[in-house]
Amino acid sequence: MEQRILYFARQEGMEITTTAELAIETRHSDESDEALLQRLIRGLTRWAIETDEGRKEWAMSVEDFNVGDLANAAGSEQVERFLSQEGISIVRVDTADCSSRFDFDTVLVDADAMSEENAA
Repeated sequence: MEQRILYFARQEGMEITTTAELAIETRHSDESDEALLQRLIRGLTRWAIETDEGRKEWAMSVEDFNVGDLANAAGSEQVERFLSQEGISIVRVDTADCSSRFDFDTVLVDADAMSEENAA
């Protein structure tokens, strides 16, 4: 099995407010991210239709079950059983509030200190 990461972002207006990384293991390493997402959707849909747990989670999500809801359901034996039938397994789901984020290109080394060190 190969580990892959699917990335999710919630955009409100011009701002990305929440992100998520879904790490999965898959037997289908040659498939695109879109194909893996479709496997995830098929497995979770079957779980939501065929189990009391899935129907409850679907209702609690107000019929809007997304990666944030999956973060709460991940680890369920029933979820894993249906995903394994699709050849995938959840490794982890990490969500993040982006309200206090840093720019990707934030320099993480103090250039002035480097200049002083090189001058010495």
